[in-house]
Amino acid sequence: MLDAHIAAGLILAAGESKRMGSPKPLLEFRGETFLDRLIDVFSEFCAPVVVVVGCEAERIRSGVRDPGRAVFVENKDYHLGQLSSMQCGLRLTVGSSSRRSKASSSSSLA
Repeated sequence: MLDAHIAAGLILAAGESKRMGSPKPLLEFRGETFLDRLIDVFSEFCAPVVVVVGCEAERIRSGVRDPGRAVFVENKDYHLGQLSSMQCGLRLTVGSSSRRSKASSSSSLA
């Protein structure tokens, strides 16, 4: 059962990774990608876990081991920088947070 006051987790994975040459979220470390690891850790403490993708959005989504553990939102304006990605993710979390509050006032969430 989820606590109605649990915080949403926001992972920004929309950047171009120009200097890296490939998407940073998909870099492997100790047998898993950075993004998979972040989703695992965030899932323990946050709901929902929102991943904001932008550049190479489909490649990043398809590179996640268990995409059902996160909600993906695409920032079409990722080229405007991290703030635009944060705003994109926050718009989603504000909506889910208010729905969760309404639902939790009449029933517990499973």
